[in-house]
Amino acid sequence: MVIEDNLEVLVSTMHRSSLDFIDKMFLKVEMSKINILIINQTTDKNILTSNQPNIRVINAFDTGLSKSRNLALANAKSKYILIADDDLVYEGNFYKTILDTFKNYQDAALITFEAYDDSGSPMRFYPEKSSKHDYKSISKVSSIEIAFNLETIKKLNVSFNEYFGLGSTFQTGEEQIFARAVFKHQPCYFVKQKIVQHPYFTSGREGGSDRLLYARAAIFYKKNGALSYLKLIHYVFLILKKDEISWNQVIPKLKMGLKGISNYKALVKQGFETR
Repeated sequence: MVIEDNLEVLVSTMHRSSLDFIDKMFLKVEMSKINILIINQTTDKNILTSNQPNIRVINAFDTGLSKSRNLALANAKSKYILIADDDLVYEGNFYKTILDTFKNYQDAALITFEAYDDSGSPMRFYPEKSSKHDYKSISKVSSIEIAFNLETIKKLNVSFNEYFGLGSTFQTGEEQIFARAVFKHQPCYFVKQKIVQHPYFTSGREGGSDRLLYARAAIFYKKNGALSYLKLIHYVFLILKKDEISWNQVIPKLKMGLKGISNYKALVKQGFETR
């Protein structure tokens, strides 16, 4: 019997035919307490089913992480929602942490928590204490840190931008765009509590890759307009300083970023995107 009807975990995955991965995700948790909605982007040869009342499955035959997230949003049923990937391990008390936090921050539309890697280190730098998000901090969030009030999100008509995210035109940044859209209208908070563990290596750590540079340059333009060109130069020299690229890659990386900006500007000009 599901106990925590107020919380639902929305899991995006691909080509699954077994629920074994869910057991690993909730290894530390009494799983019957949690509502779970799985979006399995797949083919008709890899269909996922569930006979557990607290686990719902939707098999989708398209691609793109943001499309998966949006399908999950459209079908979610609980008051509070947690965004999830399929390679996480949740803390034993994560659902209580989230529900208690929303009771303490009753005006919150969105709350982010801490994620740690599999060596026990924080996935990124977090503030020293819980705080209200500002524009800078909300622009750094990761999807696996995000929980939100579903009713508020639907009232704001906020969804994931399907031009951004893995499997899309620009393969990163969908969570920051989503979180900033919420932040413009409603209070958002960071709470210094660990809720989840993620493998150390993530696609977001490939800072010098062409696909991420291309996408991040597009995000720079979406956020900053003409200043995006300065942001791009700063970013390329930052990844150079971190030894993620070499000196002979600087010009090709700048060109890749300019291509991302140009292609995003074309979407804006055609009316498919707005800044």
